Amino acid sequence: MFYIFIPIIVIFLIWLICYFKTKKALLALPYLILLFITPIYEILNQYIFLKILGCGCVPLTQKNILNIPFNANDLRLVIFSIFLIIDCIYSKKLMKQIKKENRLIYIISIIIVNIILIFLINKIFMWS
Repeated sequence: MFYIFIPIIVIFLIWLICYFKTKKALLALPYLILLFITPIYEILNQYIFLKILGCGCVPLTQKNILNIPFNANDLRLVIFSIFLIIDCIYSKKLMKQIKKENRLIYIISIIIVNIILIFLINKIFMWS
């Protein structure tokens, strides 16, 4: 399972190198936040959230400690959506470094990329 984190670590190292070379690399951080958070979240998910909420493997027979129809996959969507909102707020602060005519494209592209990442991360780790 941890082999999936290798590309994330490589992307993070490339970003760090770019950041130290130029401060403009900070503008790329909102695109990468979910990739950096995913390994940490998956470790917490495996050892804590799955034990409490259970997985959504078979919804009809799902039993969890709290006895509610809310599982670890649902929690992942909620938490990553919160990170998307925080990411948008943070990118709004970073937009001051961009020309006015490119700001709308920047924020829309961050939202689209992060929504696609949330969807893909949820599909990849759905049964973990």
